[in-house]
Amino acid sequence: MVVDVAGYFTSGFSALSKPERFLDTRSSGVKVGEPTRSNGVLTGGATKAPAGPVALGLNLTGASALVQTSQVSVRSVMENRVPYTARLSNLYKITASGSVEPVATNRTINVDDIVVGPNNKLYSTLVTDSCSLSETDLTTNESICIEKDTTIWKSTEVFTFPRIQFDDFGNVFYIAALSNRSTNLKEGSAPGFVQTWQYVIRRFGNGVITDMMDVPNQVIRFWHVAVNGAIFFSGQLLGYDNNGEQIEVDHATKIVTSDRRLSVVSGAQARFFSTFGTKLLYFGLCGGVDNNYLEPRTECGIRKYDPAIGGVLDEYYLSGRNNNFNRSAAWEINADPICARYPQSNPFVTNDFSRSHCDSYGSLATETVQTSSGSYFAKLTSVFWNSNLSLVFQFFPTWKPVESLVIQSRSIAVIGDDLFLAGVNSEGSHIVTRLNTITNAESLVISGTSGIDVTELEADINENKVYFRGNRLSSGSDPLGQEVLGFVDLATNAVRIQNFVQGFVEEIEVIS
Repeated sequence: MVVDVAGYFTSGFSALSKPERFLDTRSSGVKVGEPTRSNGVLTGGATKAPAGPVALGLNLTGASALVQTSQVSVRSVMENRVPYTARLSNLYKITASGSVEPVATNRTINVDDIVVGPNNKLYSTLVTDSCSLSETDLTTNESICIEKDTTIWKSTEVFTFPRIQFDDFGNVFYIAALSNRSTNLKEGSAPGFVQTWQYVIRRFGNGVITDMMDVPNQVIRFWHVAVNGAIFFSGQLLGYDNNGEQIEVDHATKIVTSDRRLSVVSGAQARFFSTFGTKLLYFGLCGGVDNNYLEPRTECGIRKYDPAIGGVLDEYYLSGRNNNFNRSAAWEINADPICARYPQSNPFVTNDFSRSHCDSYGSLATETVQTSSGSYFAKLTSVFWNSNLSLVFQFFPTWKPVESLVIQSRSIAVIGDDLFLAGVNSEGSHIVTRLNTITNAESLVISGTSGIDVTELEADINENKVYFRGNRLSSGSDPLGQEVLGFVDLATNAVRIQNFVQGFVEEIEVIS
């Protein structure tokens, strides 16, 4: 597909020159170079210093894993299980012994998201007036405030992406949502202003915050930072027609290089980004004839970006059975045998539509892991019939479905060459298994008789433990609403489970 860049950059890019188009790689399979300083539109460039040191009162000493919850439950307060204060912290740590302890010593900090970076520092988006994005040293417990009065954007898509991302050079990336007030242009409307948001991708590194992309009217729905610092994103570019009505100009997928050069990768919208293999970035595309977004079946597939050479290569596979418009057979894997083997929906789960790539619109990779031998596995679900329960496939170096007692998985994790799968078996029971990806030997870690629906797995190779969170089930498959936390000691296969009363668990983050 040749991307007609001229059709995309109109009102939203009125102050910018048009970037050079990418070459058509479909017929030749030739890799296309990442835009360099010689092409692409220069964007962003504003810099500022972080807000500075902030006293958050976090005590991370002794933490093996961090637990971020919703607000403390009313039931917990009524039963005097936790003391009541005007504002309760929702960040806890799990120690090596399995105890759950509060992290905030002053009990006034509430976090929205947490992630432990490759630099062994904790990054938190905060619900507090003192700071909206912080960095905390796990050893010294000292914190700095990166952003004080800025809203840190969070995707509302079904398949969200980390609000905080990293490259291989120690840089931290996030999206700042800046509030704009613009004149209401619609003819005949009441005078006043409309509230809009400008999305600015920012990079924090070496003590400096840099605006990497600040295109007016660019909405970001999906984004991913490659290991070389290049940023892929997709979303609507907004503009106005002659009547002042806001319209969507395009849904293209774009790249911003580490030197802030913006170019279009594809006229089709990328719906997910995942890193596989030798740090390759795969992104799924959905578009239509002549880049008509309303006909997604004609352009669903996967492309590959190689950060080592800065190149994009078309690779259309894992597509649905009906997704054959103008498609070369060499680029598509026939999904029929897989669709015949697995049901299109789980008969044991109400309203489940986990059809993976058996759906005619293609598939999304929602969770990925890497084994020590270099194989990558992905939890896939269909584009338009998405579900928490889905099929698991080996994605790299070869593509094949995972043969497991778990026929549809809710979460996956890995230690060494062992793949852990939490989900539903053929009898409708919720189980967790341990599958060796070399020998294919599989054993139960948590059986269906435990009555626990495990919703998240986090593996810690240093402690040789798998942490999990989930819900206790009634006699059927309906959750009782009681949260449980626990871990599996892989040295002894002992499972430690405890009820959690300090609110609903949102996320577990293992500290390696």
